[in-house]
Amino acid sequence: MDGRLLLVANSGSDTVSVVDLTLGTEMVAVPVGRDPRQIIVSQGGTEAYVVLWGAGCVSRLDLRPLRAGRPELVREVGRFSLGTGAHPCGMAVAPGGRCAVVACRSLGWVAVLDLHEERVLCRIEVPEGGGRSVAFIEDGEYALVTLERAGAVAVLDMLEMTLTRCIPVGPSPTGIAVDEEDGTVYCTLAPRSVAVVHLAGVDLSNEDGAPQYESLTVGAGPSSLCLAPLPSSIPWPV
Repeated sequence: MDGRLLLVANSGSDTVSVVDLTLGTEMVAVPVGRDPRQIIVSQGGTEAYVVLWGAGCVSRLDLRPLRAGRPELVREVGRFSLGTGAHPCGMAVAPGGRCAVVACRSLGWVAVLDLHEERVLCRIEVPEGGGRSVAFIEDGEYALVTLERAGAVAVLDMLEMTLTRCIPVGPSPTGIAVDEEDGTVYCTLAPRSVAVVHLAGVDLSNEDGAPQYESLTVGAGPSSLCLAPLPSSIPWPV
């Protein structure tokens, strides 16, 4: 299928819409389960993973029919169950695509998924009732999870599958992003700021070393963020 497609999580109808951006129309609405939130497409574009807040699981969709021009055949083909009341809300796939980390807001742990074997690989305990968003750093060696209630970011060692430290960042961190070039971490904070955390020289495997912090003022109630690389030739207004 030519053109560009958009996947939209519809929390009110418990579906994922597949939208043809060239035609500007919804081609199909795929039932997935209660209250879908975040969507992540696999590196090869053959699958999508949908975080289901209300159903307490991650749904796996087969996207291969899109390549054959058969959007009506896109369907759910698997689920990773996280338990009733887990309220998963954030997910990130590690570089290489083998595993993913899911933050569950109502639990004292995050789930590590083995995407190849289609199972929950393990649970890593985190403080203060679970996490909100996930990002990877240092080629996937560590996962960072925002802990909204603790005002911190949990650092998870993905080789040992353990919590190594918690980095204080400020009130109610939610969204998180990592600059791949220099490892700088950005977290949205209440009521209207972004924490800029510099980890240069900080050993993430233990509590040694203190990060350097900056703060950016933004709009009220920031909840998520992402980095948008732009060419240096853009003629910014002066």
